[in-house]
Amino acid sequence: MTDRNPSGALTTRTLYLQLPRKDMAFFDNLLESYGGLACIRTLDGMKGIVRLHIPEGLVAETRMVLEGIGKDIPLVYLTELPTDLKDSMGPE
Repeated sequence: MTDRNPSGALTTRTLYLQLPRKDMAFFDNLLESYGGLACIRTLDGMKGIVRLHIPEGLVAETRMVLEGIGKDIPLVYLTELPTDLKDSMGPE
């Protein structure tokens, strides 16, 4: 079952992470290997900040995967984006 809002769009949760620059490509490839688990977008490659869009029905599974990845790659969960990124991004 897919979770959709009243307009029919897929409902997702957004998660912001920071990780070492040297691990960004590896992290991206790991997530892609899970086929649709989450959509990743690099927001600031120099600072290693990425945004994940996670389908509502896959939040628990994504958390488990991120816990496993976090054993090898230091992941920092951001509760707030740095001001310079907020200003440059505009509305999501």
